[in-house]
Amino acid sequence: MPEASEDVLRLLVNKVPMRRICEVAGLHPQVLYDRISRLATQFRALSAHYETSALSSTRWTRLHLNTDRQTHTLNWGTALERQPIVLLAIATADVSSGYVVAQHLNYDPDANPRATELLAYAAGDPQRRAAFRQYARLWLPYESADDGDSTRPKSASELRVPGVGGIVHENYTMAAHLQALKPWVAQAGYVQFSLDLDPLLDRLCLLTFSERVRDGTLDAFLVRINKDMTVAQRRQALAEAEAELDRLRGQWPQLTDSDLIRTVLAESLEEARAQGLPPGRVWIRHPFPTMSEPQRSVQPLTDNGRRPDAQLVAGMARATLRALDRYFMQVRRKINVLERPIHSASASGRAWHGYNAYSPRVVAETLDIFRVVYNFHLRGQDGKTPAQRLGLAEGPLSLTELCANSPVSYSLPPGRK
Repeated sequence: MPEASEDVLRLLVNKVPMRRICEVAGLHPQVLYDRISRLATQFRALSAHYETSALSSTRWTRLHLNTDRQTHTLNWGTALERQPIVLLAIATADVSSGYVVAQHLNYDPDANPRATELLAYAAGDPQRRAAFRQYARLWLPYESADDGDSTRPKSASELRVPGVGGIVHENYTMAAHLQALKPWVAQAGYVQFSLDLDPLLDRLCLLTFSERVRDGTLDAFLVRINKDMTVAQRRQALAEAEAELDRLRGQWPQLTDSDLIRTVLAESLEEARAQGLPPGRVWIRHPFPTMSEPQRSVQPLTDNGRRPDAQLVAGMARATLRALDRYFMQVRRKINVLERPIHSASASGRAWHGYNAYSPRVVAETLDIFRVVYNFHLRGQDGKTPAQRLGLAEGPLSLTELCANSPVSYSLPPGRK
């Protein structure tokens, strides 16, 4: 059985389509799905084993966490329901190590939205505003009904209820995700959040960690980048930034590059304040973009007028989305059912891809599996895995070790047993 699970895992994380996995491994589709479910359960236990041990014995001086979301589109099942389901995966990674500390999909495999809808009608939820509904966590079928506003666009996830399980409203998933980060935040002396520009994420973050924000040991920064730039435009922006950096080096030869960046950011912050812009609502352009983050701008959310400028400027200099951009890119490249769908000119906004998943459960389980593979197996240019850099593991785990029967048999770093 372990060898069979390893074969399935190896094919799954190397962008082999589900049908080809069945052919190569000689498995019936239902057997393949059962194997994926078992692997997901086992990998969740493995991850919890390492993380619980680390959180009980380690205290970090500082953590820089990056939170972002990724969209996953599922195909429609039949010609009668030609609307896709769109799920959102929210994840948080440690920027220094690249370790993905948490990941959640807005999907509950055990929910029954049709039965819940009957309870919602009995409670009078359809006549109430969303914030006051008793059964507001799940997206329910009645919410796709015409609300009288034909100009309001509906998201793709509002078009159809999945056959099994239910879609969770995004704000509930984001709030639960941030709650799951509390043990990590509690073990760090200082925490910086770099957040993507997603609705509600900034306010939920400040609310969840309000005590740490008030005592000055947690700062949050919104990061905005221009994702529509072409490769040529990104290279041009990078060349212009390098030329400006060379000019500043000549002007202040005694300063390091990091000090130069902080000097420019401090000047930009002073200019914004001189214009009378309110604290915590100022966008500061980062002077030196990268290829992956062109035209980067940063908003210091925790600038309450009492934070030391040096602390805010240092945070703006560090603010980035690169940790999760790298992880999300690997998700697209290595998991066949999670690659981007293809749009056609005659599809009227619909998208379909022959290899995309049909089941939200498969998406959730595959993401759980890949998070562990990414953290403990895939190595970067330094030859280390994210788990090694964070101090959770002594070395990379092979796929054979990941598929071992019991996670407690894996070796932990010294002092963590």
